Amino acid sequence: MNSPVTQTALASPTVSQVVAAELAGAVNTVFGVVGNGNAHVVDALIAAGVPFTPTRHEAGAVGAADGFARATGALALATTTYGPGFTNALTPLAEAVAAKSPLVLLTGAPPATPRPWDIDQAACARAVGAAVVRLATTGVAEALRDAVGHARNRRNPVVIELPYDIATRPALPGPGARGASPGVSTAGRAPAAPGGRGELTPSEASLVAEAASVLAGAERPLVVAGAGALRAGVITDLAAIARELGAATATTAVARGAFGEGVASLGVIGGFAAPAAAAQLEAADAVLVVGASLNPFSTRFGRVFGSASVVRIDLDPGPTQAPVALSIAGDAATLVPALREVLGERVGETVGPAGVTASTWGELACEAAASGASQERRPIAERAGDGRLDPRAVADRLAQILPRRLRLVQDIGHSISWAPQRFAPNPELPPLFMGSAFQSTGLGLLGAIGACEASRGELVVAAMGDGSSLMALADLDTLARSRTSCVVLVWNDAAYNAEVLQYANAQGLNPAPMLIDEVDFAAAARAVGGAGSTITELADLAPFEAWLEGGDGLYLLDCRISRAVEAPFMEEITASVVRHDTLPT
Repeated sequence: MNSPVTQTALASPTVSQVVAAELAGAVNTVFGVVGNGNAHVVDALIAAGVPFTPTRHEAGAVGAADGFARATGALALATTTYGPGFTNALTPLAEAVAAKSPLVLLTGAPPATPRPWDIDQAACARAVGAAVVRLATTGVAEALRDAVGHARNRRNPVVIELPYDIATRPALPGPGARGASPGVSTAGRAPAAPGGRGELTPSEASLVAEAASVLAGAERPLVVAGAGALRAGVITDLAAIARELGAATATTAVARGAFGEGVASLGVIGGFAAPAAAAQLEAADAVLVVGASLNPFSTRFGRVFGSASVVRIDLDPGPTQAPVALSIAGDAATLVPALREVLGERVGETVGPAGVTASTWGELACEAAASGASQERRPIAERAGDGRLDPRAVADRLAQILPRRLRLVQDIGHSISWAPQRFAPNPELPPLFMGSAFQSTGLGLLGAIGACEASRGELVVAAMGDGSSLMALADLDTLARSRTSCVVLVWNDAAYNAEVLQYANAQGLNPAPMLIDEVDFAAAARAVGGAGSTITELADLAPFEAWLEGGDGLYLLDCRISRAVEAPFMEEITASVVRHDTLPT
């Protein structure tokens, strides 16, 4: 039987139908939880042909949409009801804002006459940095186009409020929501398509010339690419700049392996850097950073580049942990090729170490880092001193048996070190670090839902700690219903171990509130229709290896690891907390 919405005469489409028609042309899928604030618009979206993935929690809807946006670069859509449905989604919305994801959250909104339980949702959304559109019965299509343009062009999530009392009313022509939507604008130049290029403004041209002067005169230049460089498609240009300058290259963890062969690479900057590579990064005298936020963790709390002059190109000129000498706010797809052209002219005129020679500083730095790394390597025993598995040994074994073509979705916390550092990098499918922008645990499993929806045949591997897993456990069921295969890797040390290391071990606080009763996650996976194994020794991975030969669906690995193995980046964080440099979550 058709719903009331689909029975409405086509000559008088409802507000919900107009919303659905506009969004159907802009998105490929929608993630959500249905309630009385969004039931009619979800029905209209399905009728308009938009696939709907129901999640079990509103945080799952927005977290999944965020993961989809990061995996594809395309606009993502989530939907919730109003009130608690909306507030449940605020943490992943804050993460999507901080991560600059092109995302729309379509939510119900209270009616014109407020009720005792209604809240100011628009104020909540703006408080975390999202733009807001509140729809009226008039101007619906125009308001939707503005919202979509803003989310795409500004890479700033937009909350579209659909008041409960107008969802089934006829949509009327005329001006409406646009004037009531402060903060939403499609003005400004949209980012160029990867490989494309726009024209520089006079101000941009002046800044590019200044950046070229800084880099061309350097004796120890370094080129660093972040996620924004991948999105802009400028890795080839950055590699050419590095070769012209005789520079070393490096990436953030998200862009690990992006430069590939043919350039001198120091690997990953920040807490994931090998000690020998970190010493060379600190020795640079000029650094070009493209598409990276330079947060406390990627900069070793501001110390990663020593006293180098840093030139930064990014869409968002926001604050950074490392000092920046020259910041250029704009689209890397336009700015980096222009910088390459100017540098090509400048380097040709330069005499000295910045020119291309047989042995450039970049090559020498990488040779020194490689020599130091060979001395740092040592075999990893299967078990730590407490008899539980060493997570590094588990990660090394998984790196051997997992397919090369996989999409890693990583939650944050102490466990963030094991898989991203020890799995082989794949620049075509860069890892998704869910929660890292807003410093929120519990979003990795949610992002994996979106990554599975975006999958083009690659295996999705979601890695997280046991605390993070429990925060998102409701949507383990959503992953089990996914259309593609997914592996959930739980690093189960029966603790919030980042807190244990920072506060109990380093500062003598009582660890009891930081411990977790050991949970049987493999049983939870089986309960929602997936498969699961408890891994207490490496031999326990054998059933999983067999599953990889042809199994499908959800497979969860409950890896019982030691709390005694501390990741190097965690040592840096612990020291910073003791110094009160920062207070990471």
